[in-house]
Amino acid sequence: MRTYEIVVTEKYYSTKKDSLKLYKETDSMFLKEQSMTKQSGIDYRLAPNRLRTLYHMKINTIKQEQGELMRELIGKKGKPAAFLKPPVSLTISFFSKNKRIQDLDGLLGSQKGYIDGTVGLVIEDDSAEIMPCIKLHYKSSVKEPKVIFEFEEMQSE
Repeated sequence: MRTYEIVVTEKYYSTKKDSLKLYKETDSMFLKEQSMTKQSGIDYRLAPNRLRTLYHMKINTIKQEQGELMRELIGKKGKPAAFLKPPVSLTISFFSKNKRIQDLDGLLGSQKGYIDGTVGLVIEDDSAEIMPCIKLHYKSSVKEPKVIFEFEEMQSE
């Protein structure tokens, strides 16, 4: 059984100049975004509860940025020689700076662009048939915030 792990640390998404430019269009949203990132260290930009305030163009820009970042990280780490064989399990571990109570399904939704960025590099597709299991873990009050994506081949039934 093979596994593949990618770590997205706070430094990657909190310093993107395109994101800063994108959010300067709406000053209050920009300030709110910066405070959320500094408090937690997790990229919440696509959390479903926040989508009411984002326009579709901004949503697509964020997804694209997350996907590019994931492909960049996979490129640095070295992509697997072959796709992981289905079925594949994905475990996403969130490590946040703050002690705030988090909505795990919101955290999952906010990572869509990162998951999409693994398609064609780590996994063949992110459909439910290929990836029928997603596990989420959350830990607060850590010094170094990050999100870890761990893909693992599951045993076929």
